[in-house]
Amino acid sequence: MSATPDLTPKPQRQRWPKPASWRNAYLQGAMELRTGVPKMGARAPVRVDIVRALPIEQVFDYLGIRLDADKADGKKLVINWSFSDRDERWVTTLDNAALTAVSAHTAPDADLSVTLAHRELIDLVLGTASLDAAVAADRIVLAGDQAAMTRLLAMLEMPVIGFPIVEPHPEA
Repeated sequence: MSATPDLTPKPQRQRWPKPASWRNAYLQGAMELRTGVPKMGARAPVRVDIVRALPIEQVFDYLGIRLDADKADGKKLVINWSFSDRDERWVTTLDNAALTAVSAHTAPDADLSVTLAHRELIDLVLGTASLDAAVAADRIVLAGDQAAMTRLLAMLEMPVIGFPIVEPHPEA
């Protein structure tokens, strides 16, 4: 008599990933307590060529990440964006200290309408170009409350790479 093999699945032991992230945080905290917080200063969190390759949707996400919530608190701002090199239209809304972007739309009651190339937006976001110089050279066309763009750019911050992990933040 031949026995049929038992094909029912057997419970397997759960294999958890190695706790490297906890070890890394522990070692970073220990180093901070011994030598202090590393002084790295502010810099762009990603390389310039990576930001230049981002699609417009992700550039607006990047802007939202860099938005300083304290500076944006209580402010409202609606901007229509028209990208001359990509035939795309977007509207961004700043409300409740959050920046949201919607594609293929325009807001009739926008504070500002901006026409520019993708590269010009990247240069503004990275701080490698001056808004006034780009407007004077007709690389950026602003219609409406032109100070709205200056207000938006003033709300952006460069993240500080070295920050305390174990000790309280000095500004707290």
